[in-house]
Amino acid sequence: ACRHAPGVRGARPRELRRARRGRRGGGGGRRARGAASGHAMSGSGSRDLKSLVLRYNFFLNTLDSSLSSEATPSETLASQYQDLLVFVRNLSQEERRDIQVQNTDWDADRRRQLQERCKKRGVM
Repeated sequence: ACRHAPGVRGARPRELRRARRGRRGGGGGRRARGAASGHAMSGSGSRDLKSLVLRYNFFLNTLDSSLSSEATPSETLASQYQDLLVFVRNLSQEERRDIQVQNTDWDADRRRQLQERCKKRGVM
């Protein structure tokens, strides 16, 4: 047996714990950035980006659907709009750019129209 093994074994779990913490976002309530974190394995970056686009579209589609009904209470619209804002504000600049490039469902014109509808309903 190698006499250096105990020292190596002793340091290794600590390194693994640090690496695991880093993948989880390092605590503090911050989530891992996925594709933008640089820790993505081959293929997972595109899945992470697709997931971000789908989540972003979920917020937009929900708000769009609610705005289509006059019966939707203004409190509901305000809550959905806030959910969208929180999601977008937690994205990095790189993630925002990636979403805009990859998102074929919600182009800039359609997002602008949604924003105008929000203004008309007093959401913004």
